[in-house]
Amino acid sequence: MEFFQGRITLSGNLDYFRHREAWFVYHNLFGYTLEMSRDLIDFLEFFRGHHRESQEVGAHFQGTFDEEQLQTFCQVFLNQGCLVPEGRQEESVARRMVPFFARWSVVHQPAEGPIRLYIPDPQGHRVEVTTLQGWDAALWRLIDQERTIDDMIEQLRTHPESPRIGLEEKVIAALSAFTHADAQLLKLSPKPFSAYRGGGGGASALPPYLRSNMPYRRVTDEVRGEKSIHVGLDAEAQPLSREQLQRDSVESTIAHLFREPHPALEGRTYGGALAHLYIQEGTLGEGARVLELGATHPDLALGFLQEVQAHHPALAASLTYTALVPSEEALARVGEALAGFAGASVVLGDPERLGSVEGLGEGFHLILSDEFLANLDVTLMRKLTIGPEDEEEEERGEEGGDGEEAPASNGHAQKQARELYMGGGESVNLVFRYNLKFLDANAEFLLNTGAIRLLDGATRLLAPGGRIALIEFGDLFAYPEPTGDDGAQTSIRFMTLMEVAKHLGFKADFEWVLARLGFDISAQMLATTRRNFLALRQLLADHGVELKNIAYTRRMFEALLPPSLLLSDVHTVEFASLNDRVMGVIPASLKMLEVYRAEEAPAEA
Repeated sequence: MEFFQGRITLSGNLDYFRHREAWFVYHNLFGYTLEMSRDLIDFLEFFRGHHRESQEVGAHFQGTFDEEQLQTFCQVFLNQGCLVPEGRQEESVARRMVPFFARWSVVHQPAEGPIRLYIPDPQGHRVEVTTLQGWDAALWRLIDQERTIDDMIEQLRTHPESPRIGLEEKVIAALSAFTHADAQLLKLSPKPFSAYRGGGGGASALPPYLRSNMPYRRVTDEVRGEKSIHVGLDAEAQPLSREQLQRDSVESTIAHLFREPHPALEGRTYGGALAHLYIQEGTLGEGARVLELGATHPDLALGFLQEVQAHHPALAASLTYTALVPSEEALARVGEALAGFAGASVVLGDPERLGSVEGLGEGFHLILSDEFLANLDVTLMRKLTIGPEDEEEEERGEEGGDGEEAPASNGHAQKQARELYMGGGESVNLVFRYNLKFLDANAEFLLNTGAIRLLDGATRLLAPGGRIALIEFGDLFAYPEPTGDDGAQTSIRFMTLMEVAKHLGFKADFEWVLARLGFDISAQMLATTRRNFLALRQLLADHGVELKNIAYTRRMFEALLPPSLLLSDVHTVEFASLNDRVMGVIPASLKMLEVYRAEEAPAEA
């Protein structure tokens, strides 16, 4: 089979990136992004520095990929500019394309005068600011997402700073610095924006690469075993202060983003909304005791206690609030913040082993865990399905097996297949102790062992009529997955916790946090990524304004801008409904499990 005609080679404009087990290739001239498996990186590298023929490719990868796969790979990589036919100049292709403003880029472009580009480094330690003036600013102002690069070249021929010879090369060189992975300010499209809009889809109809960026770690040097050379923009670096870096290390929890009174919560903070909910429903009354598990920052506690103090002074006089913190660092931070509240105390201990925490007490009317479960232990489990044909062999070697029998349609007993689980530590004991079932799981899956231990311990501390509220990112049935940039946290499978609660004799209600706390999900909120926020913050700082890491509505953000900074002059400031995105968080993914005592007796083990 012929996979392609002639000879092809690897583009010289590629960089590789990695995020956990996913690998990506980024085209530094066009801005294309492709996700792939690691073996396809090796496939691409086979072409680097060589012009390969179809027969040569087939012979090299025989036994690794079949012919249909090889044909698909070659065509996709040729279409996306990763592989280039012999003699083709990528710059000539680029000249027929249309520059688009990349999503999440931050550029201050007033009607007149210099243009400033804000580019944060991948580690988030500094923001580089490039100023465009004269010819460079004139080039940038020609970008309207409709003109091709050739159109822009013709427009620039009359500019006094344009060279008579080599203008095309100068334009391509300037624009390629903006599309490069180091900047990601522009992307190139084969069609103008009006062509996508004409199809009825508008911005939503854009190809995915035009609506995304590449935020992950570059691994080109690791793949090739040699140091790459990157030509950056002429930029002035703005290092972030140690204080800023420490603030940025604070997890962007919903409690942190809504730590100030907010219109989407009827003027309450997030912690205040939780207090209001449980006071209104009667969970908290005179002499109530509250326990927060895994308090790493004081945002929730402060909002909660301030709400009680401001609107329920009688309750504030008798309420006690205990924050169980997991580290000495959190002990100092939370303890200092809560020092002014008479009923507040901070205790150091392991939330997974509540029975061993000294001085904690019991009889709590409300036990809260807010965006902490994701930090707890998980265990990789393996599922084995034992069929009826395996039963006789197994019964000879075991006593007291947990297999079940079901009546067959002909009246005879018929053995059923059953699931067995393997895992490290005490994971298997937890599965049997709470009679957990994972019939829909893959052969390997993660188990939230730490969250199970926390819930078990919390139920033993609950007062009659009390509630446990577990808040975390996850879903009812979806199995846990690593989350965050470093994958150090794990989402929660709430059905598992519901089964644990039921086995312990409790009931559990699964809720969306936004609905339970009465958020105005239609409110238009500032939407960012981590890098976009850093760049926006530096832009506003240059105009004498502090951009806090809080949930800004459109009205709040616009009120923040000084007269020297018009919103219409900034690319890109995005707003989205609260249900979709707040800063860099997707609030709709935040769920809540409320556990309370059941009226009936605990289920039999």
